[in-house]
Amino acid sequence: RIKQKPTPKEPEISHAEKVNFKDLDSDEVFNSCPVCNFIFEEGQEILMCDHCKTLYHEKCFKDLRNNQCKNCGVKLHLF
Repeated sequence: RIKQKPTPKEPEISHAEKVNFKDLDSDEVFNSCPVCNFIFEEGQEILMCDHCKTLYHEKCFKDLRNNQCKNCGVKLHLF
């Protein structure tokens, strides 16, 4: 019987970092915010989940339930 490696435990809290629109690659530019479903535009405040790299508008990030990432479920904290 082959033992399976235990899957790494997801972090409970992860950092949300501010991202500059100019630093986004072409794929990220056309992704939409999972809260409002609008794409990101220059001049907007953008935050990224450090765990799964999901992007949020800063105003939408504040609407997240319990500050949990909609993609990976990790609780996000702005330092």
